[in-house]
Amino acid sequence: MQTTHTTQAGPAPHDLADGVARFRHEVFPAKADLFARLAEVHRPTTLFIGCSDARVVPELITQSEPGELFVVRTAGNLVPAHAPGADGVAASIEYAV
Repeated sequence: MQTTHTTQAGPAPHDLADGVARFRHEVFPAKADLFARLAEVHRPTTLFIGCSDARVVPELITQSEPGELFVVRTAGNLVPAHAPGADGVAASIEYAV
């Protein structure tokens, strides 16, 4: 049983190690076939450009499974205008398309 501790600022941070352990022991075994397929083939059907705000979780909002979305997250979900030179957002969109 996991307990949640609170401080004056709000709930204590999520224990990432506990989350990884739950994923390894509960989620991964239940979706082993899916992850085996994804290890061989990666063809997301949708490009989702969203905000990097931690409260915005594209897979949760769209109820998507791993491998269905290609996600680009930026501050304010901004896509800069095309310009010459290196641009991580443009590179991600080009790769997705």
